[in-house]
Amino acid sequence: MADIKVNAHSDIPLYKQIAEQIKQEVANLQLKAGDHIPTVRELAFTLKINPATVARAYQELEQQGIVGASRRRGTIVLGDTDSPQRLPLRRSQLEGLVNKMIYEGLSLGYSPDELDAAFNLSLARWRNQRMSSD
Repeated sequence: MADIKVNAHSDIPLYKQIAEQIKQEVANLQLKAGDHIPTVRELAFTLKINPATVARAYQELEQQGIVGASRRRGTIVLGDTDSPQRLPLRRSQLEGLVNKMIYEGLSLGYSPDELDAAFNLSLARWRNQRMSSD
């Protein structure tokens, strides 16, 4: 797991900064299904922040189905994202993300064609970066 860093001066709440960085590591395959992430206490100590902040980040990630917690195993990255039970939730989440980006772009005056081109270019860049890091 790469080092998680927080910026206390950012407008983004600390728990969201933590959650986003973990999501990024999962997306970039730095964290894979079954990988353990630090305990709430460990990460709070490392970042010198309140454990409740880390717990809130982990809770958000758990609600989104990205991590799972158990007393015996600790907190791990979940796999099996294609399970039939999770598929409707995943589709709904993805649709929400895409709609948010579309509405935000359109409200800023971008055309649907501009949004499509920007999305495809960003996705292609991400794929290239991911392939070159393998």
